[in-house]
Amino acid sequence: MTPAAATAARPAVARAAAAVVEMRRRVAERHAAGPPGLATCGLASELVDAIVADVWEAALADLPAAAAAALRERAAVAAVGGWGRREMAPFSDVDLMVLHGGGRVPAALAAVASRVLQDLFDAGLQVGQSVRSVAEAVRLAADDATIASALVDVRPLAGSAALVERLRVRLGRLVARRRRRLAEALVAARREEAVRFGGASSLLEPNVKRSPGGLRDVQLAHWLGIVLCDAATWDDLARVDALSRADAAALRDAADFLAGVRTDLHLAAGRAADDLTREQQARITAARGITAAGGVLGVERFMREYLGHTSRVRQALDALAARVRRPGPARRAAAGLLGHRVDGRYRVGPADVAALPGRAAEVAGGTAGVVRLVALAGLYDLPIEPATWAAVRDAAPALPRDPDPAAVAAFLDLFARPESLAPALRRLHDAGVLEILVPPFAHARHLLQFNNYHKYTVDEHSIHAVERLAAFAADDGWLGEAWRDLPHRRPLLVATLLHDLGKGFEGDHSEVGAGLAADVAARLGLPAAEAEVVEFLVRRHLAMAHLAFRRDAGDESIVVGFAREVGTHM
Repeated sequence: MTPAAATAARPAVARAAAAVVEMRRRVAERHAAGPPGLATCGLASELVDAIVADVWEAALADLPAAAAAALRERAAVAAVGGWGRREMAPFSDVDLMVLHGGGRVPAALAAVASRVLQDLFDAGLQVGQSVRSVAEAVRLAADDATIASALVDVRPLAGSAALVERLRVRLGRLVARRRRRLAEALVAARREEAVRFGGASSLLEPNVKRSPGGLRDVQLAHWLGIVLCDAATWDDLARVDALSRADAAALRDAADFLAGVRTDLHLAAGRAADDLTREQQARITAARGITAAGGVLGVERFMREYLGHTSRVRQALDALAARVRRPGPARRAAAGLLGHRVDGRYRVGPADVAALPGRAAEVAGGTAGVVRLVALAGLYDLPIEPATWAAVRDAAPALPRDPDPAAVAAFLDLFARPESLAPALRRLHDAGVLEILVPPFAHARHLLQFNNYHKYTVDEHSIHAVERLAAFAADDGWLGEAWRDLPHRRPLLVATLLHDLGKGFEGDHSEVGAGLAADVAARLGLPAAEAEVVEFLVRRHLAMAHLAFRRDAGDESIVVGFAREVGTHM
């Protein structure tokens, strides 16, 4: 009998293959019933536990009784990574570790581990397996943050639970000795991964696991909680004041929602699939019965919910990751001495911008104070101190919806420094303050453009356009020269910020946007001539694209006509 035939003939493989099919059937049934996504992942993990344990015991049963007893006592099978956290999607890899006490790997254990790997693969599972001693696992974790992150969620399945507990204890000691170094490595590794998967949480076809704000960021928050605070749950993180209650709840809700979406993608593809493509967005929208409303397509409503979760994940993670970068007490005291005071409320430098002690509530309690904080951060090219920014985020929902003149003046001052304008706008938008000054940004938040022309949501697209416009200042070509020669840049910057905010309403978005632009210009108190230019540019912002792609740009009369039309308004 060939090795393949022998493998196929083993009853354990047949049982496992049937159990894998049944696992995925039950997961699909549970998912269709609509419970939280993590509950479905928990069911998948529980069923895979039983499959692996059965295959392991079947392999031991073929050994002499004494050898099998020795392995049960001196070796263990453990789940690590997402499976260890009980967060398996139906086609996730099975991250399996075979653990032993030390020394050379016993021949019997190596043979059993090899057979288990082959049998699980033949049963239809994708398996990532390692055979390690406790000491070896700890040494690898010390050298590689990715391995460390997988092992912190180690969970025993079969064999010696005491051996797994020994590993957990030694990992705990390692973490305690290297908290900051390990946390920095985890954040750096995740930052590199996020860049490979788009670098922005507002991408229109995100990877549910690896794009910014996705499940990997939820997991990073979990790992940082363990490493920095010995806190393994969201409630524990809130209890030790590492996260606000709101951020802890946001992470919990996002984990459930994203796990549900990922399960849906796996079941639809019949394999591991984490890319939320436009096709999948439309399919999930239809399956969930989400319909169009108020000028917003059903798929755009679904993606607004999705991107809302990923945005809140990113904000919560930023707050937690700031603990990694937070200086110690001595450096914080030095900052108070070395930084200089501004307006009696702010401390600028040497490493960040912050509210002075006892003044955070005052800074965060008014739109003008928040805009001034953001302006100082841009002026000095410094981050905002995490505690101060947390106060801003917490207070923003209660701020008056009508900004006072000081807030409007401070906001318009931002446009005088185009090079720092886009980061300032993003900060204000993240905190929910930009929509106080420019109300249409509330509607544009996380609004997907379901077409092939854009890469970002409406809100990020608008701010990104401002960023690209300001970058012309450093351009060596004729565009840079034209930008630098403009006597009045503010109308163009304001119009660029507003140009697409008419999307998601009934009617032509350029016409709707022009009306919104007129309202915003009046709200900001722009001079009449400037307001007219802003409204005109928003109404006609597609004119150049239409000329370039639909008309003969080599026809001198067309170019002259376009120049004449634009020239009368600039």
